[in-house]
Amino acid sequence: MARVRGPNLLEALILLLAALAVAAALLPEYRSWQRADYRLRAAVALTALAEALHARHARTGTYAGAALADGAPADTGPPALRPASVPAEGAARYRLRIETANARGFEIHAIPVADQQADPCGTLTLTAAGIRGIEAAAPETRIAACWSGVDGA
Repeated sequence: MARVRGPNLLEALILLLAALAVAAALLPEYRSWQRADYRLRAAVALTALAEALHARHARTGTYAGAALADGAPADTGPPALRPASVPAEGAARYRLRIETANARGFEIHAIPVADQQADPCGTLTLTAAGIRGIEAAAPETRIAACWSGVDGA
């Protein structure tokens, strides 16, 4: 009767080292993909916040007062109309902020926090006129690339 032999300790260690090498090679790519996913979520959240601000303007005639400061309505700060972070639950990757708001328009930002600060797109910006932008981005970073996937951009 033939005996079936399993791997010896040296062979098992070689397999383990090979698996660790593959995992180490793929980790930066995974983190890059993860940052792009959170960026897309932040861009979608900014778009939803802009829609909520436009609806508020239609009701009240102004964009002002849609933020919170110490629990009271304010013109700038975290939004009162939508969740103030992305994702809304768990560890935040972006903080949403109303930078300016008045009767004529607004500018809102998605500011990266924690590990998301390594994303080359930096802060995503959006105005009442629908102008998309980026701030504090890595050199040569294109706005269209940072906003890709949102509304066919």
